[in-house]
Amino acid sequence: MNFFVTLLSFIKMYIKRAVTYASMFQICMVGFLVLAKLKDYGLNIPMSYGWGVLYFFISFIAVVLIGYIDTKLGIFKEQNRIEYKEFPQIQEILKEVKASSERLEKIEKKLSEVK
Repeated sequence: MNFFVTLLSFIKMYIKRAVTYASMFQICMVGFLVLAKLKDYGLNIPMSYGWGVLYFFISFIAVVLIGYIDTKLGIFKEQNRIEYKEFPQIQEILKEVKASSERLEKIEKKLSEVK
């Protein structure tokens, strides 16, 4: 049973990563479609195959840059901290780490007294 739960967890994690990449692709395609639709409003934007590929890569780089800035500003880290704070398993691990840290401090204190 435990093997299947672990396997399903890994599969779910890989699907989540794939969805992230697919959403980046969708953002790039939506940007391309917006540029194509602007032609209907009188804006003369070149939309040949070469330009489309260029627009796609520019929007991809913009999405990656936004993600990089998000990480550098610490927003991603804070978001994960808040999100994982809600999981009871994480709370149990944090309690165990705190208890281990307190025991380690007591042992270090006793060792320093012995010297």
